[in-house]
Amino acid sequence: MNVALVTGASSGLGAELAVEIAQIQSIDKIILIARRENKLQLLAERIGNKAVVLPLDITKQDMLLKIEQSLGDDNHVFAVNCAGMG
Repeated sequence: MNVALVTGASSGLGAELAVEIAQIQSIDKIILIARRENKLQLLAERIGNKAVVLPLDITKQDMLLKIEQSLGDDNHVFAVNCAGMG
């Protein structure tokens, strides 16, 4: 399975890239990561059934396990980091 993982997906460049990536035929699932769950849910509705919402703060060490669990086994992961400060 080909998985795209997009951090900072709740707005700005992250959200726009997520929409574009979701249109790629070879991407089976797109994991949307950001702190604002409500914005992620809206984006997931826009993207459709490929979207998986994962509301968390990637600066927290214990959250990395949740990301790992959402990926599962035997996946090819394409990661896009749009999370940032400012």
